[in-house]
Amino acid sequence: VADVINDVRTAVGASDVLVMDAGDIMQGSLLSNIQQGLPTIDYYKQIGYNVATFGNHEFDWGQSVLAKRASQAANDALLGSAFPFVAANITAKVDGSCAGWEKAVLVGEDPADTYTIEPYTIIDLATAEGNVQVGVIGVGSIETPYITIAEATDGLCFKDPATSIIHYYDEMKTAGADVMVVLSHNGWTDGGYG
Repeated sequence: VADVINDVRTAVGASDVLVMDAGDIMQGSLLSNIQQGLPTIDYYKQIGYNVATFGNHEFDWGQSVLAKRASQAANDALLGSAFPFVAANITAKVDGSCAGWEKAVLVGEDPADTYTIEPYTIIDLATAEGNVQVGVIGVGSIETPYITIAEATDGLCFKDPATSIIHYYDEMKTAGADVMVVLSHNGWTDGGYG
């Protein structure tokens, strides 16, 4: 993967490339499974990923582990380049309701591992033609609460992806996004939008 990314960076210029992931990054390899995603996050930081969203498998080890991994990814002081996880459709359940848009907060065992899920990020891409503000909005899998253990998504809402994107669209434009990218972990057949 690193070779392909570096080949693209070499071919078009590193400043013209953003590297993103649409989820399920921590599950699948033996080393990542044994260490609950730790080496995958280190690997992504070394490659220089810019942003990721949550797949359903990010919740396999519960919110405490996910908080630790998301904090690890976002921490500049740790190995490699920091990157955020974003998800507009994963919000906090308030008084048993998913009607609001309160940001979800993942809490790890260590208070330093608390991670607030932001709906989007804006990346300043310095291209040869000038700077471009790239808004990246994430939408996690709406199936997550049904296909993972219940306590892994306790207190979280997984809203409709299209409604969530529309909810934040004007805010992203006001924040300076020149272009927008939807980073989605939803497939077409499960009601997702690409």
